[in-house]
Amino acid sequence: MSGVLIADEPGLGKTVQALAAVEAIGAYPCVVVVPASVRVNWQREIAQWLPHRTVEIARTNKAHEISADYVVVGWDTLRAWVNHLPAVSVILDEIHLAKNGKSQRAHAAFALAERTHDSGGFVIGLTGTPVPNRADEIKAQLRLIGRLNEFGGSNGFDVRYGAGRNGILLNREMRARCYVRRRKSDVLADLPEKEWIPIILEGDPEIMKEYAKLDKDFKETVQRDFLNARSSSDIEMVNERLGRGGVGLGPTKLKQLALLDKLKQVAVRAKQDGIKKWIADNFEGTGKKLVIFAWHRDVVDWIADEYANGCKIQGGMTDTAKQAAIDKFQNDPDQQFISCSIKAAGVGITLTAASDVLFIEQGWNPADQDQAADRCHRLGQRDSVSAYTAICLDTIDEKIFRLIEKKRVVVNAVTQGGVTMVDDEIGEVDAGVLDGVIAETLQSVGS
Repeated sequence: MSGVLIADEPGLGKTVQALAAVEAIGAYPCVVVVPASVRVNWQREIAQWLPHRTVEIARTNKAHEISADYVVVGWDTLRAWVNHLPAVSVILDEIHLAKNGKSQRAHAAFALAERTHDSGGFVIGLTGTPVPNRADEIKAQLRLIGRLNEFGGSNGFDVRYGAGRNGILLNREMRARCYVRRRKSDVLADLPEKEWIPIILEGDPEIMKEYAKLDKDFKETVQRDFLNARSSSDIEMVNERLGRGGVGLGPTKLKQLALLDKLKQVAVRAKQDGIKKWIADNFEGTGKKLVIFAWHRDVVDWIADEYANGCKIQGGMTDTAKQAAIDKFQNDPDQQFISCSIKAAGVGITLTAASDVLFIEQGWNPADQDQAADRCHRLGQRDSVSAYTAICLDTIDEKIFRLIEKKRVVVNAVTQGGVTMVDDEIGEVDAGVLDGVIAETLQSVGS
C-alpha cells in the first residue's frame, strides 16, 4: 500500500487528516515520528480526537518494549527505536526534516517506512514546507511514502526533475498521485479569522527541579495567606483573598503575584530549548515571517538577539526607533522575525507581513493576547492568523492558558453574542485569571 504527502500550510488540520486516515482503516499500531518539541502536542491531539486509542511517547535513547495504538517518537531518537517499533502505519510529521537522504535521521526513517510498506502498511508524510530550498529535496519524501518509483526511481527523478527542471510538471504529477497542498488563501472562507493553538513543550529537567521547589514555596505561601485571612476579623483582607472586593491589588495579592511572576520566568527558561526547536522546525528556511511576543524585557531582548537581528518593539524605545523596526519587518523580505513586548507592541501598530504569531509568555487576561495578535489580524491581512502559545508542561503556563481560554469564552459571548457553553469553574475566572490560579492552587493543596 502506497502513502501520501499532505503539504497543507500550517493551521489547516494536517494532524486531524492523518489521524482520520489511520482510524478509517484501523491501521494499528501506528508510529508517529515528530520533532521532539511537539511530542506532547501529538499525545494530546490523539487523546482529544481518538480517546478510545492508547498512546505512548518513546522518550529516551534507550529503546525498550512499548505497546500502544500510537507510539510517538522524536526524529532525534528514531534511530534508537526504529527496530523496536512494529507498525501497520507511520505518520512522519515535518517529513521535510529527512530531505537529506544521507542523514542518520533519514536512514532511520527509510528503514521504518520500507519495513512498513513491505508488510502491506502505509506512510503519511506531513509538512507545511515540502520544498524548503530545492526541488530535489522532495525526492527523499517520495521515497519515504513509497512513491519514488512512480517518478522513475532515484536516477529517473534526477534526470527528469533535477536542478529545478520541469517543476510545474512535477507538481502536476504529484497532485495526480500522492500530494495534497492547500494554502490558507485557498480555503480562507472556511477558516476562523484567528485561531489559538497551544504548543506544549517539555521543560529542561534540571530547570524543572528549580521550578518544583519554587512551586512548592508558592503553594505553601498561598495556603498560609488563606488560613490567616480566614481566621482574621479583617473583612477587607478576606474579601481581597477571595478576589471579590476592593479596587486594585492589596499587599497579599501583590506578594502572590510576585511569586507567580517568578514561576513564569523559570518556566520560560525551562522551555527555552523547546522554543528554539519549534521555531527551527516550523520556520527555518521557509521565508515565512513570525511575530514573537513576550512579557518580560529580558525575554524580548533574548528573542531579538537570537532571531531578529535586534529588531524589536519594547518599552523605553523612541517612536522613531519603533517605527524603524516596524518598517523593517513589514518591508524587508529578509527580516523574518520581530520580537515584541505584549504591552508595548500590543496596540496601535500594524505587522501584517506575518500571519503567524508566537507567544512565549502570556499576560493575565485575554485582552492582552487578543490585542497583540491583532497586530497581524487587521486591515491588510490576507490570511487567517495562527496564534501559537508556547506552554511549558506541568507549569503555571498550563493554568494561565486554560483560565484565559475560559475567560475568552465569556468575553466573546458578551462582545459578539451567541450561545456560550461554559463549565462551573468559570465563576473563578470572572474574578480574574490571577484569582483563578490562586483558587486552583488552594484546591491542589486541599484547602
